[in-house]
Amino acid sequence: MKRWWLDETAHAGEEHLAPLYVTGYERKAGFDPAEDPTEPNDAIVDLTARAIRCNDELGALLLVTQLPGIGPALGSAALMAAAPARYTVMDTRALASLRGFGLLGPGPDQATTPASLAYLNSCRRLASIVNLPLARSTARCSQPPARPACRYRTEPVGEVRQRPLISP
Repeated sequence: MKRWWLDETAHAGEEHLAPLYVTGYERKAGFDPAEDPTEPNDAIVDLTARAIRCNDELGALLLVTQLPGIGPALGSAALMAAAPARYTVMDTRALASLRGFGLLGPGPDQATTPASLAYLNSCRRLASIVNLPLARSTARCSQPPARPACRYRTEPVGEVRQRPLISP
């Protein structure tokens, strides 16, 4: 099997292959390619698989948020990628919209694990109301309001024609 990285010994100068130089470089780099964190390890793969197979939505989110660097928002995105008919992304704009529609009660403005089940149920309710798949209904709900076409707005001035005013 051919390795994808280049052969350093074939391209390095003699000074870069000296044992003292190599030892100093490796000490400063502080990185051992054998312990590459970008390569999935068995624990991460196992925990992700358990979360996807979990019958309980809150349990699945709790499992996936045990992964390093994964919070409720990213965890919900990972679950949605695995099962889009069952999960949706927990989005702050969608939280605000669902509250504005009266489909979600008061709570935090950010994605939190305790609020995730109520959020998911509200998204499912919205999907059934608008007759769209779960992911599409939530995406529509989380879109920012449309921007004006230009930075000018018009305002009536008495009976005269409207004139553009620069928005602050």
